Amino acid sequence: MTGSRDVPGPGRNGALDASLPLMLERRRAVGMVDRRGRSLNPEVRLLAIGEQRFSAAIEALVARSRDVVSVCSGASRDVLVETRDRNRRVVEGGTRVRSWYDKERSDPETAGLLLSQPWLTGHWTVAPVDTKILDNRAVLLEGPRIDGRRSVLLTTHHRAVAAALAYWQAVRARSVPLELAESDNPLRHMSDRQRETARMLADGLTDEQIARRLEVSVRTVRYDVAGLGRLVQAGSRFGIGLALGRLGFDRNV
Repeated sequence: MTGSRDVPGPGRNGALDASLPLMLERRRAVGMVDRRGRSLNPEVRLLAIGEQRFSAAIEALVARSRDVVSVCSGASRDVLVETRDRNRRVVEGGTRVRSWYDKERSDPETAGLLLSQPWLTGHWTVAPVDTKILDNRAVLLEGPRIDGRRSVLLTTHHRAVAAALAYWQAVRARSVPLELAESDNPLRHMSDRQRETARMLADGLTDEQIARRLEVSVRTVRYDVAGLGRLVQAGSRFGIGLALGRLGFDRNV
């Protein structure tokens, strides 16, 4: 894509080195689960056995968290389509979700799907291992095979949490926000409602006034404003206005 930016180095070898302590902690956690999936340690719990149960189990756990960091070794079109509504429900419920995806291992069309979900904060990166960090105190990892079926486990062991956080920091250092990676001008990716919201922000309307005009909830307006902030890399309404002007946004168009 024209204007696409590469993920900064050092690259895959550095990310793999950063993931090794986490993989070691995963091995230890897997060793604490017996062949029937029963945990031998209170800090390790098998969350689900069989992929059909993964989605419901993970959604319930994530929905009870306030802050979720998701590191994915690749973005799949089918998975993104399947989890779109789930992710929206979780964020609308008050959970902050930030996601990092390995660009080289992702389907080519996933960038558009990710950018169409303004409730998520997405980044391209180098990420050899999948994990989710919940409220900086629990970690989701691939579990052992139980009767030939995949499983997912949850660990709250302090070494596993520390290893996951260190791995995430390494992933972050190699990341680029999706909006910047896929276009030199983020305005290309504004949705119609974001564009309308931006016009009203430029006119000085409050969230409540915008909600009434668009006939949506105030919460929806705030999500759209937050999405605009991520799109133009600004942390306040004033900063959004400055960034939009700098990028050439015309509220009359």
